[in-house]
Amino acid sequence: MATLLKGRERYYILLNFSQEEQLIKVKQEMKSLLDSSTVTGDVRLTAYDVMVLKEIKYGNVKRSTLNRSASFYLSLNI
Repeated sequence: MATLLKGRERYYILLNFSQEEQLIKVKQEMKSLLDSSTVTGDVRLTAYDVMVLKEIKYGNVKRSTLNRSASFYLSLNI
């Protein structure tokens, strides 16, 4: 997983380099930039799949703060 910051926006790039499906726990609502869906809860990343997520803003206030670690938002079972 890579975390990228652009200004005040935070992006997560998840890559599964395994032949096995991986379970990811998304702890807050995020937007998938590949299909524009809202992602939250348990998400399955299939073999050799990629997911690009962006934090969702609510009005002018972000639901999260930039000083939190990636593990606050996502749990990876790999």
